[in-house]
Amino acid sequence: MRGRPVFLVCLFILVLRGIWLVFFFSGEESLGFPGRKSPAGEIVLRGEIYRIEETDKTKLLYLKHNSIFQGKDSFPTSNCIVYDSKKQNYQIGNIVKVEGEAKIFENAPNPGNFDQKLYYQKDGLLFSCFAKKISVERKTINQAAQFFYQFRRKWSNMLVHELGEKHGGTLSAMLIGEKKTMDAGEKEIYQKSGIGHLLAVSGLHVSFVGLSFYELLRRVGTPFFAAGAAGIGVLFFYGMLTGFGVSVTRAVIMLAFRIGASLGGREYDFPTAIGFAAAWTALTKPLYLLDAGFLLSYISVIGIYVGDSMRREYFPDAGSLFQSLWMGAAVQIALFPITLYFYYEFPTYSILLNLAAIPGSSIVIGNGMLASIFCMISGSGVGLRISGWLLEIYSRVSEASLHLPWCRIVFGKPRWHEILVYYLVLSLLYLMIKRKWEKRWGVALLFSASVLFLKRIPYPHQSVNVTMINVGQGDCALIQSPDRACYLVDGGSSDVDEVGKYRIEPFLKYLGIGKVDGVFLSHADEDHINGIYEMLERQHTGIAIETVVLESHSLKDKEMRKLAARARKYGTEVKKISWGKRLGKKMILSCAGPKETFEGKDGNENSMVLRMEYGDMSMLFTGDIGQEAEREMLMENMIKPATILKTAHHGSKNSTSSDFLKILKPKAALISAGVKNRYGHPNEETLERLRKEKIPYYVTNSQGAICVRFTKEGCRLYHYSRKGIPFPF
Repeated sequence: MRGRPVFLVCLFILVLRGIWLVFFFSGEESLGFPGRKSPAGEIVLRGEIYRIEETDKTKLLYLKHNSIFQGKDSFPTSNCIVYDSKKQNYQIGNIVKVEGEAKIFENAPNPGNFDQKLYYQKDGLLFSCFAKKISVERKTINQAAQFFYQFRRKWSNMLVHELGEKHGGTLSAMLIGEKKTMDAGEKEIYQKSGIGHLLAVSGLHVSFVGLSFYELLRRVGTPFFAAGAAGIGVLFFYGMLTGFGVSVTRAVIMLAFRIGASLGGREYDFPTAIGFAAAWTALTKPLYLLDAGFLLSYISVIGIYVGDSMRREYFPDAGSLFQSLWMGAAVQIALFPITLYFYYEFPTYSILLNLAAIPGSSIVIGNGMLASIFCMISGSGVGLRISGWLLEIYSRVSEASLHLPWCRIVFGKPRWHEILVYYLVLSLLYLMIKRKWEKRWGVALLFSASVLFLKRIPYPHQSVNVTMINVGQGDCALIQSPDRACYLVDGGSSDVDEVGKYRIEPFLKYLGIGKVDGVFLSHADEDHINGIYEMLERQHTGIAIETVVLESHSLKDKEMRKLAARARKYGTEVKKISWGKRLGKKMILSCAGPKETFEGKDGNENSMVLRMEYGDMSMLFTGDIGQEAEREMLMENMIKPATILKTAHHGSKNSTSSDFLKILKPKAALISAGVKNRYGHPNEETLERLRKEKIPYYVTNSQGAICVRFTKEGCRLYHYSRKGIPFPF
């Protein structure tokens, strides 16, 4: 290290930035609004377009140098995204005035869900605006940026035209980073099978372009300096074209170091090159140090460097197949904890798939670029079909791998200290091999690794966790029993699209849950079952569901019978439960209503009421029952006191009567409702009844996911979104 002063300086910068992120960065930034942090509601905004993206339905304008107008005054604010559904023509550099509704980017609604705020905050984007009117105030044009935007759009449209939306969109993502046109299902197949990295414009692409051009110039006799300058120029052009993401920036800087070392007659130093690239990102875009793309890009390259150095030392004469397997294993070992940290699962067959996919991607990329140039010149896209055929093979093999046994293992999200221990053990193991340490070091390393591994193995515990998952305007509760069985009570939403895919499944995977033992459905309303519909169809890429449990009243509903048929089609068992039926030993789940003789006026009144009991603790799940069903249960003496109440019908005024609460005597009430929902849930009358009975209540639309941990000694409640109160997982 004494011979690498640049590397040491870069390492110092990274450490300082890391300390700032961990101890001093709050995540809360003022947007420049007088008296408020967020621009919620109607606004008038003026700013400069610096980036344009387009989808089928809307055009996205990225604005900088923004000001918000209030009367005659204006106030500077952060960068933002403007959504234009009219898809008018604009050019990068235009100064525009926007009238519309602003919305601040939100934190993840549940642990494991997409953190919209952090994702956009990395690029200085803190809010969005849905435009009602946009006018161009000044027609200034950033000629360079506009050229790259138009060139990228033309290239992307050409690929889609020649190969179709499926493979044209995929090749567009691989070559120029244009992911807006890519098929969502195809993208998920690549990601779940473990070859999703091919869809990013990465160092592999940049290295291929830059080195190929540099070496071509050298072979035809171009002097070192001219070839190097031209190679770096091509790299910069390609980086501008693809948007200079973190992996592209890393590759450009490292390749510039490599070409520079060749020009200067010096030896290329990998630690200095990668350290400088990382320090540059830390200084210019510090939040990217927390980004999946940054960590996966840098750690994979380090894994390749270390793995290749060990192969050269210990297996110098190994064949190409062994080299591919070795390097694939090195990358997977290096990325294992980071992959789990961001995606919570590990694709078992990814090493084998990448064995063919990575070498094949050079053909896809090389042919795609050459055939694209030929197509732009001649108008013939015949050559692109080779890339299309390879992408079809990738798609079919990847999808087939997802139907194999043990194709994915869900581990859950590791904690940072577990990741640090993993890399510490890996580093010590590397040093032990390199320096031939004594056997006692090996024993110590194996012991440390075993402790880490055992930490991730599920084990029985003496508590029950019940979590109200934040699904917006809908219902979904997760019950985790002492023997690690997992049950869902309902699962749907009326205001969150694909709630199963984007809210329920990520939360379950975050906890390390790859299989749900049973789903109890209270009734057939969409906001209670549409997420379960999705999950039944997505079991090969999402969460397996063993059993769906239905109450006899709900089977009279056409939608519920349709769901039951869907469950059987995808291999999920369907069982019926009726009043008084009890399931379990340590933790007991029982159907507390309705009786088979009861006939409510609608499906809500006929909702299944489920009771969970653990020792002296209990919780009542009331579906969407109204006061008619409550009166029936009170008259029939079907209600017993409960520790926690899941308030019926999202806090509707027609549920949760005072008489019902006086018998239940809950210590707390949980309410699942969406933000600013059109029904006004929870209703103020219901909240007043809870306050009158001195029952504290907690609502998912303000507190995010809410967890109650039941033990033999009592229960404790946790809020995901409230700072200072830890979530228990």
